[in-house]
Amino acid sequence: MKFNAASVDAIIEATNRLEDITLTKDELKWLQKNCTYFRPDYLDYLQKFRFRPQEQVTIHYLPSPESTDIGDLEMELRGLWAETILYETPLLAIVNEAYFTHVDTDWSLTGADGESIDMHVQ
Repeated sequence: MKFNAASVDAIIEATNRLEDITLTKDELKWLQKNCTYFRPDYLDYLQKFRFRPQEQVTIHYLPSPESTDIGDLEMELRGLWAETILYETPLLAIVNEAYFTHVDTDWSLTGADGESIDMHVQ
């Protein structure tokens, strides 16, 4: 999978915004009520947890030798596993969004719901 500079810029920008994510009081109450299997000390950890992408995530665009218009994405995470593992899902979503917004843009959702339902029924 190759990326362009615009997609990597979008990945960096979105990754840096992860530092703004917090567990709200309403979300905490919902978890306490609906996920009783989460221990109070874990919920306390989640409430205090903050992503620190400026310290923990390094992202680089590596242009291809054949063309500077396309290249590779290099991403490195540093820190305790208990902290860095929490980046996995948001980073995958960010990379996916940037790729399909800036690189592979020739697609449409038109009919996608019907096609998936038809495939499931068959």
